[in-house]
Amino acid sequence: MKRFPILCLLPFLVLLPGLLPAAETPSHDAAFREGWSLLEKERYAEARGAFAGIPAKEFDLGDYVVYFEGMAAAREGKRAEASEAAGRLAALYPHSPLIPYLQHEIAFAAAVDNDAAAARQAFGASRGKVAGSGRKSEEGYIAAVLAEEGGATPAAAELHLENFASYTAQEGAILSYERLWLFRKDGRLAEWDLPVGFFAKLARAVNRAGDPERARALYEESLRKFPPSDDYYAMVLDYAEFHRKEGETAEAMALLRKQLADAPPHFQSEVRFLRARVEWKAGRLAEAKKEFLEIAAGSARSGTADRARYLAAWIAEDEGDVAGATELF
Repeated sequence: MKRFPILCLLPFLVLLPGLLPAAETPSHDAAFREGWSLLEKERYAEARGAFAGIPAKEFDLGDYVVYFEGMAAAREGKRAEASEAAGRLAALYPHSPLIPYLQHEIAFAAAVDNDAAAARQAFGASRGKVAGSGRKSEEGYIAAVLAEEGGATPAAAELHLENFASYTAQEGAILSYERLWLFRKDGRLAEWDLPVGFFAKLARAVNRAGDPERARALYEESLRKFPPSDDYYAMVLDYAEFHRKEGETAEAMALLRKQLADAPPHFQSEVRFLRARVEWKAGRLAEAKKEFLEIAAGSARSGTADRARYLAAWIAEDEGDVAGATELF
């Protein structure tokens, strides 16, 4: 899986003065472009060969040559070669901003290999010094793996969940998701004293990742496992919204009636708002608009009332009641 779009560096290299190798010998320039192209194609061994043929000290982008060589090695799983490149980068270009980025590559490769000692050493030189959501997801994964150094723990699970929920589509987050599902398969999530909010957050992230049936399983387990509480009622609202988005309007209504009938007063306006949205999804526009208008005129929190008024206006507009919609908007 691609973790870093190499071609995104091209505008950066062109815009920074003095970095474009316009005066380089054709062979070096061609080798650099070839290595760059091979990195983009994830042909890492060939890319390393291309960059290795460029004498870094004779090239204006010498630190990039060494960095790309080390990055390709790290992605190929050749951490010794990547570390050797990192040593050369620091020795030849001690002030290069690429130093922590190459250390990050090494730390992530070590974390993927479950080599906590090597990951910790490289992570100490890179943590907080790299940018981009892809690398931030990798940082999150490294930190979570390091928290597992003495064995899997609830704290490590929390770190994996935060990473997965924050950067769902990135590779580091996907690896955190795989780790969390392994914990679940091994029964560890059930053994640990994790709160209902953990499972609700995990279910939301899993659904965003495109696994609705896994999300459904998490919600169902949480319904059976946890006693009523504010966080429990919030989880039920999440699950009802899940049903609504899946087009399961009858299931959403049944869940709201069964699980939230005795919810505290401060939840009732949210329950009514979601019920109205379910009615709308089911095509019962008159019932939905009536519910939205009652919420907007009642004692709901201002944010909920404003959303209800807006959706009532939307329905009115769909019905051709332009004057009524304009008044509500």
